[in-house]
Amino acid sequence: MCFTVPLQVKKLIKNTAVMEDGRTVKLGLLESRVMVNDWLLVKLDLAVEKLTKSEALEVRNAIKEATHGQI
Repeated sequence: MCFTVPLQVKKLIKNTAVMEDGRTVKLGLLESRVMVNDWLLVKLDLAVEKLTKSEALEVRNAIKEATHGQI
């Protein structure tokens, strides 16, 4: 099963972002401008939505609770 996870942008290179976990994701689906330190909802190597920090942390906590901290 594959689901989206919230990750923070650490570096931008053209139309891609290097995320806090080291993965590089494509930014093609996002209409709004992405900047370093933004939070994105990521599925595999694709950013699908921009989040606020509070939204990202809320999703992270929900994932942590659902997986009993196994992520």
